[in-house]
Amino acid sequence: DDLDGNGIYDNGDKVGGIIANHNSHVSSLTQNNIVNNFKIRAYRDMGGIIGGGRGSFTNNKAMNGEIIVDQLVAPYFEAPKNANAGEIVGKNLAATIDNTDNFENVTIITLTAQNYVTSQASFEAALSAGDKIYLGKNTASRAVTADYVWKPASKSFEIIAVEDGVVIDMNNATQKVLCANASVAASFEGVTLNYTNVDYAGFHHSVSETYKNCHINGVVWTYAPKATFEGCTFNQTGDAYNIWMYGAATNEIS
Repeated sequence: DDLDGNGIYDNGDKVGGIIANHNSHVSSLTQNNIVNNFKIRAYRDMGGIIGGGRGSFTNNKAMNGEIIVDQLVAPYFEAPKNANAGEIVGKNLAATIDNTDNFENVTIITLTAQNYVTSQASFEAALSAGDKIYLGKNTASRAVTADYVWKPASKSFEIIAVEDGVVIDMNNATQKVLCANASVAASFEGVTLNYTNVDYAGFHHSVSETYKNCHINGVVWTYAPKATFEGCTFNQTGDAYNIWMYGAATNEIS
């Protein structure tokens, strides 16, 4: 685990779609590889093709993936180190990347103590603050069937699940307006949303609603001028619709 070649253990993760680490000074060539539909989560030194190292790269492509930089806890109590995350190469030690190496739809996410949520309290605080919220599993959940219980959002937000199977209980018997203020832009990605078939429960007066790769149980009421559903699945076990357009001029489903 000596990425710098100086004989000192440097505790890098070195995770790549094809190669973890290549630190040999012997000439090497990595070519004609495609990494598609991937998710990499590591402490540091991570790339769509190679985590870190040397050599020549040509005609490689990383596409449709997430690279998650997780430095929330420094391994072995060391001080945080540089993330070294890249769409093609993480830590570049004199690697040669030519113009035939490329990436498409690859997102690099950095988890921090401020944006990474794993408790009900931090979830509610994040909804009040707005912006991007990265959800992990809540192992101390108060809900029986969900990781989080929804509280009305105060500001526009983008919720992205960085772990599989994250569930939000959207039911709120005393509050059908799921945003505390008007003009909220609501966005969900990769989460399961548990609704009941209660009438009018939704983001009243919202400016936009976006659902990407979500699983939606029950009926969702849309109020924004446009609501977009991309790659979502719908489950309805009662005598009700999957979506009620109540104020939304357009629902776009793909």
